[in-house]
Amino acid sequence: MKLEYEITNEDYLKFNMHYLDNSADVKRSLFISRIMLTIITLGVAFLTIRGGSIYGYLYFALIWLVIMVFFKKYFRYFMERKLRKMIKGGKNIGFLGRSSLEVQEDGLYSTSEQGEQKTKWEGVQKIAVTSEHIFIYIGELAAIILPLSSFQN
Repeated sequence: MKLEYEITNEDYLKFNMHYLDNSADVKRSLFISRIMLTIITLGVAFLTIRGGSIYGYLYFALIWLVIMVFFKKYFRYFMERKLRKMIKGGKNIGFLGRSSLEVQEDGLYSTSEQGEQKTKWEGVQKIAVTSEHIFIYIGELAAIILPLSSFQN
């Protein structure tokens, strides 16, 4: 079976955002960041509030709550903005454009305007399916991106 398709900037962006949303390493980093923000917020609260005013503590608790609620959304927004800027810079030409994927007995054979790649079945780490794409992971940060629109039915 051979598929012909085109990888757009948006496809590449969605792959990277899928990785950020599902990576155990990213989730661990976000968790550690939240803990550090909690410690910093508590430290600032204890150092700045003299006399034990309950309103001061409530104020910092509200700030902490807002940070915890919006931290992941801000992180996603920040990363998406950075990725869009990187893609606009044009340094990922090899990822974008016309491509084809051929499924063979011994693995996957992909071609693009920049070259060819043969991946044995043992090299496929996982396959992720979203509402718009199939990501065939061939490395921790590398995948063959298949837009579902490339399938006729």
